[in-house]
Amino acid sequence: MNFSDKQLSEIIQQLVGQHSEEQRQRIETGVRQAAQRWRESDGDFPAFAEFCGQHFVSDSALLDEVFTRFQRNLESLMGNLHKAYRQFNWPLHVDTGDLLKVDQLFANFDMFAHVVSDMFATKLAFVALLNFPLETLENKSRDGENWSRRKWAEIRLAELFADRVPGEVKQKHTTAYTAAEEYVYHYNIYAGNLRDADGKPLFPETLKLISHWGLRDEIKGQYANPDGLEKQELLHTVMERIIAQEIPRQVVDNPKVVWHPHSNALFDPHGKQLDAAPEANARYE
Repeated sequence: MNFSDKQLSEIIQQLVGQHSEEQRQRIETGVRQAAQRWRESDGDFPAFAEFCGQHFVSDSALLDEVFTRFQRNLESLMGNLHKAYRQFNWPLHVDTGDLLKVDQLFANFDMFAHVVSDMFATKLAFVALLNFPLETLENKSRDGENWSRRKWAEIRLAELFADRVPGEVKQKHTTAYTAAEEYVYHYNIYAGNLRDADGKPLFPETLKLISHWGLRDEIKGQYANPDGLEKQELLHTVMERIIAQEIPRQVVDNPKVVWHPHSNALFDPHGKQLDAAPEANARYE
């Protein structure tokens, strides 16, 4: 909601008169931070002015108590939500067997999505913005090393409410992020089913490497192997095929096909040639 400078100045002057000139900088910062995020649904100007009058805290001991309330309650809230998040996403993050269709739906459930919007709705967010400062990246870079742990904590608290993003938007973000996570976590290459330019297998039959860090680490590990160069070159070709989006879609996370990365030919275990069509370019969209 756009309040005029005159309206904000009225609130600031009223609070300065109530709390002393020494608090002017904190009052100006807090009132403007809160006003920038106040919406029509939160109330009109008199409601905003009344809120500021009731919730600005100048007494240092009381401010400590307010900060401690936020710290303790947010720790409890975020900690318990994170515990639930880990449980809901466990099958995606840990290899516990085949994924069920319902696992994707649990992973899409974002218990954090409405936390910030609900705190704006209950006006807890405005209490934090009114009493604790936001800082620019420039100020953090220039002055941050001289700030106390408490000051950094106050800034971090205010930053939780720096952006007022609707819960439904955050839920859409989570759904997209979960889909990307699932795609990445299942991008496995069965190295034992790779063949070099001469058609020879170079890796143990059971070796499974995730792209890209599993492939990368295997390449690094082969530097200690006197015969590692040909294995590195084969995995390098695999990575080139992935980057160019030329890898056959049937290769990904599939232990039942034999792939020749140099020629990009694909076969079943009995030697029958298969369709080597790549997947769609979804990874680059």
